[in-house]
Amino acid sequence: MEFKKYQLILEFEEANRPLTQIEKKSLAIYSIEYLKVGLDSLEREYCNRRYAQ
Repeated sequence: MEFKKYQLILEFEEANRPLTQIEKKSLAIYSIEYLKVGLDSLEREYCNRRYAQ
């Protein structure tokens, strides 16, 4: 997943032009999914620490 994120960023930077609506949408959707994964892992870590105490 991490690789895909950097690949997307590189593609957008290499394009060196304004993003199309489709590109903006796909980047936004990807960013939201990436945040969800991060929040899920934080939540798991928090729960694991609470149960460990």
